[in-house]
Amino acid sequence: MHHRWIILTVMLLMLSACGPATPLEILVPDTPAVCQEGASLTSLEVSPQLQPIAEQANHMVSANGWIWVLESGSNTVSRYNPTSGVFEDAFVDLGNDRGPYDIFVDGDRGFVTNYLGNTVSIFDANSGEVLDEISDPRLKDPSGIAATREHLYVTNVEFLGVARGWGQGSILVIDRATLEITGVISAHARNPQYVTVLNAGDGEEPGKIAIVSTGALGQVGERYVQTSMAAIEVWTETEDALSPAKEIFEIPPPEEGSRVGAPGRALVSPDGASLYMTSATAPVVFEIDLEQLAWAHGADSPIVLYEEDSDTLHSGVLDQDGLLWITSFNQDAVYVLDTRCNEVLAGPIPIGVVDDELEGPIAIVSSASSSSSQQNVVQPDVYFITSLSKQLGRIEGM
Repeated sequence: MHHRWIILTVMLLMLSACGPATPLEILVPDTPAVCQEGASLTSLEVSPQLQPIAEQANHMVSANGWIWVLESGSNTVSRYNPTSGVFEDAFVDLGNDRGPYDIFVDGDRGFVTNYLGNTVSIFDANSGEVLDEISDPRLKDPSGIAATREHLYVTNVEFLGVARGWGQGSILVIDRATLEITGVISAHARNPQYVTVLNAGDGEEPGKIAIVSTGALGQVGERYVQTSMAAIEVWTETEDALSPAKEIFEIPPPEEGSRVGAPGRALVSPDGASLYMTSATAPVVFEIDLEQLAWAHGADSPIVLYEEDSDTLHSGVLDQDGLLWITSFNQDAVYVLDTRCNEVLAGPIPIGVVDDELEGPIAIVSSASSSSSQQNVVQPDVYFITSLSKQLGRIEGM
């Protein structure tokens, strides 16, 4: 298949000196999809300053019709309604010195891991009231959080400090009904940052999750790289909550001169057949074939987004059309990968306002209202947050 790139015509509109930034208008001409029977994009409009947010926003999720923004610097969770445009600042106040890292919202309750506080906060998703806080010595720099029907899983990265690096890392298993800690399972590799639900389970079919351990990270020469083994673990729940069936996919430390590694949060394809992970150190994407339980694109053959020699940092979201939207922190840009054939459909799509200032897109979600207006033509509705310029932004089809 020929590699075909959508031609992007970028028109920067004049910014008002006293009002909010005028959206960037990004025109995508009538260009065939890059994949056979794949999607093509309509014209896009980027609103990089849709809503100011608080300090050090580091993650966001779409749930219950809201976009939930985790703000580590202010120890808060804000939320935005994409339908009404209502923004509720500091909807959840977690308290001082919590350092929230990840969030999981399910029905009437939300859960937040507090990296600095070594706790898990539980809040009412309707009122924002903090209902409870799990505090236990087995919570050690808690990071990722997600839940199946039976259990809540929390990853502990166990960072021991700059001199000592990362400890073994572990996953805390919590009974979903009672919120009692069942026990702890050691991680296969260091720095287990993320957990993703693949199947919540329904009583007949067991729950299934994916744990991503990024591996120890550090400076080698002038490069920021993965310095120890990384791993993706696919767990299937059994009757014994502390003995799940496991499939392990390893990513060894990169060879000298390479930065390929440091897998990010696992993202499930719409058909449930694949897992995708962006990289925190290289402009690449990894893929695991869940049907064959094998690497489709591992460290030896990753999907390359673009060519870049300097440090990179990425996050992603898979929408219902099978498009993987990926933020590039150091470029103030977004790329779109069509997972039907793993070809880049669009990018770099600029999402910054000032060319010579880094604004730092750190997370991205797809709104539940995103849909295709006609066959194989996607009108997206995705949202991103920037950690440096402290903004919630939007990319939508025109």
